[in-house]
Amino acid sequence: MLSFPLKSLVKPYSFFCVGSLPFAQAERACEFVLSHESILPFWPELPKASPHQFMLSRSERASEPGWRGYTKEEASGFFEFVGKMETLPVLKCQLMGPVSYLKYSSDNVIFSSELFQRAVQIAWRQMHWQRQQIPMNTCIIFVLDEPVIGNDAYWHRDEVFEGYSYLYARISELNSYIGVHICGKLSEKVFDLPVQLISYTHNDLCETSLQSRLKRFLSDGGIIAPGFVPGVPPEGADMEALVQKGRDEYERLKEAFSHYASQLLFAADCGHFGADEGWLKAIYG
Repeated sequence: MLSFPLKSLVKPYSFFCVGSLPFAQAERACEFVLSHESILPFWPELPKASPHQFMLSRSERASEPGWRGYTKEEASGFFEFVGKMETLPVLKCQLMGPVSYLKYSSDNVIFSSELFQRAVQIAWRQMHWQRQQIPMNTCIIFVLDEPVIGNDAYWHRDEVFEGYSYLYARISELNSYIGVHICGKLSEKVFDLPVQLISYTHNDLCETSLQSRLKRFLSDGGIIAPGFVPGVPPEGADMEALVQKGRDEYERLKEAFSHYASQLLFAADCGHFGADEGWLKAIYG
């Protein structure tokens, strides 16, 4: 069962990372995470080390009969982090969500109830395996990557809600929460899901139009991690100015939701796979 409310676990942290970092060596990546105490702890994905470290590649292998868990080639950051971490109250883990798996996997090209149920089981298989590798007294936030959650062709509300409810029920028994990263502007659809954390691209108009839904989500103890800066800065951009603009927008949002300021985490809009260490330093210090 869940040991503590998620908002209590997240309160000491200011930053949220989507998952990927621009390192090839797992040791360096994990040192970066563990040395920045303001970042919500997470195990880093390292596509520069191997193309098998992309979420889709891991999920497709997890769909194979006889799958027994990740390998070091496809999740070196996971093995390095779990080996290095001391007891943590909370850890963020990630995987591809079932809705997006249907669109991006090699054999599932359209939505059907049967294929979606299979995708949910593939997600559960990965969540359960990750949970087994980490001490049970560490609460896990599983953030499911769902870049197509706003695509009507893949949004079948009843089936998606049922699938996420299944994942929530199973994993909450194991001291874990579920979040979702939607790789885009906040969509009202995401509030239909039984999730406790939402990561999305910051947009003033969306947040204003959905203010009542956001307040309800936060009052229920949810966490939001808006992406105030790009995961990879545009070529030639003034990094200092770009980060300062993001920080100013973050402060404005915290003021708008002042009763829930500790439930707002500063994030980039996507992973940092294509960035460099200078961009990480500009954002996280």
